[in-house]
Parts: sequence; C-alpha cells; structure tokens
Amino acid sequence: MGNVRDAELIYDRARFYIKRSDTGFLIVMIGGNAPISMVRLNCEILLPQLTKIQPVSKRFGKILRKKIF
Repeated sequence: MGNVRDAELIYDRARFYIKRSDTGFLIVMIGGNAPISMVRLNCEILLPQLTKIQPVSKRFGKILRKKIF
C-alpha cells in the first residue's frame, strides 16, 4: 500500500476498510449501511488498545515460568 495510511475498497457485495498501524494492518469488513466516518472513529479507538495486548505466546510463557520456577 506504499505510504497510504487507510483505504476503503468497494466491491459488488462487500466493502472493506484497511487501516495501517505500526504493527500491521487492521482490515474491517463493512456492512452496506455503515457510515465510513463511524468505522474510522472506531478503528482510531481500537488500534491503541490492540497494541497493548500481548501475544498469547508471551502470556503463556509467563504462566509456565511462574508455575515451574
């Protein structure tokens, strides 16, 4: 996607909103009557929360270390 930060793709029966973040891409499938401004707003709220979530492998490793050692 080059330097594009976000994009809306429209096909025959589907709409997609793609948002670039530091860790990857957030891809949202949008219903036919959803306003794009609300989708953008919710993505802006959601992305900072997603970066705080640790991957499952790190959490699982911490649990094992606490129980074993």
